[in-house]
Amino acid sequence: MRVKLLASAVMLLLTTACAHVRAADVQPRSPVTLQEFLGSGTSDLVVVGTVASATEETFKYRSEEVCGYRGLSLRKVTKVAVRVDRVIYGVADTTTDSLVNVVLLKQGYGQITGQTVFIWAEHEACDAWQLNGYLGFIVADGSVVDENGGPIYSNPDVVTSKAAQVHVEQMGASNAEHPSQLYNDAIGIALVRVNSVDGWNRDGAVYHVTPLAWVAGSGTEMPTEIAFPLVPGCSPGIFRTDSMLVPMRAMDHGSRRTLKLCPTSLRVKHGFVPGLGVYLPDLDRALQAVGQTRFLRPYQQLKGR
Repeated sequence: MRVKLLASAVMLLLTTACAHVRAADVQPRSPVTLQEFLGSGTSDLVVVGTVASATEETFKYRSEEVCGYRGLSLRKVTKVAVRVDRVIYGVADTTTDSLVNVVLLKQGYGQITGQTVFIWAEHEACDAWQLNGYLGFIVADGSVVDENGGPIYSNPDVVTSKAAQVHVEQMGASNAEHPSQLYNDAIGIALVRVNSVDGWNRDGAVYHVTPLAWVAGSGTEMPTEIAFPLVPGCSPGIFRTDSMLVPMRAMDHGSRRTLKLCPTSLRVKHGFVPGLGVYLPDLDRALQAVGQTRFLRPYQQLKGR
């Protein structure tokens, strides 16, 4: 009997351990569509607009982890100024004539001035105003294509079959919404510091945080746990000792905040919020208040910065 009990106990421990390993091995799957790729928050800003100017040049592209230079490399790029017609995701930092300036991390687009384009880009951590990204063209039927007329996949250098072609009207209307949408309907936005991270499992992941301050509005209680789902392509770029923002809604109670989206747009780097394109003291330039509730501003103006 004792042997059977011991065997049963060992089997239970092994089963539990294996289950734990399997849970820890869960990772978000790779995006399979452009919508999923953009919905993961890989890009801080997604817009549709018209190319006002484009120049090809050699660009000193920097790669850094903590805003000290890890290396500078020369890269051939196309710099474009785009007159924004529609902000699909994020907040566009524009001049008075709605121009955004983006470094496209490749060359060879040819004469593209005057063409209608689809831009997705991210803010560089060490240069708050620098947008680096990629471009697609919008053709007559509204579909987004690459420079060769092929459909665009999540990797801008990879094309798929015609069946995967995306129409621009589908953007912003899919189930996979962009992480910047987490700021909508917030009555307060808390600044917190990440103490530890519970890694991915089938339900998602959890940040354990220390509350620091309300940076906009207020809520009933500061969060100490931030849970978020297993979203395809989700890689928040938020780690232990990092700071992040946590939007709190009127219906949020208790110390645990459960997000419906990847928290990429909530990260804070060196006092800058890449997902909104503003520094912490300037949150009201990216968020507008309607009563006690805050919503994203699609545009913010350069003047007065």
